[in-house]
Amino acid sequence: MGVDTWAAEIVIELKQQKEYKDIRLCAAVPFPSFQEKFDVRQQARLQNILRKCDEQIVISDTEFPRAYRIRNEYIVRKSDCILAVYNRNSKFYTDIDIVVDYALKTKLPIIYIHPDTAAISK
Repeated sequence: MGVDTWAAEIVIELKQQKEYKDIRLCAAVPFPSFQEKFDVRQQARLQNILRKCDEQIVISDTEFPRAYRIRNEYIVRKSDCILAVYNRNSKFYTDIDIVVDYALKTKLPIIYIHPDTAAISK
């Protein structure tokens, strides 16, 4: 669980304000049991978010190796812009790398926020 969780919780709070009444929260999950790897507290937090979503998209009925990648590519295809809390110089390859790589491939605009410095770049 990471920045996407924080963002979802912020959207849930914004939805309670009348000036954001039209904002929608959609969760795209790779498969129904994906949250089983989380501890009990994280599972409860995720379930709270999922209950408050306007829409839930389940990519596959069962777990399979590419489910997360397909979910990430789906998110990019449904987006107008990617806001990535991301260190371009990281030595690790994570889900956000998959999102950024696919967004670059599809020429989707990306706004980067460095996780350590909060520096914003395009």
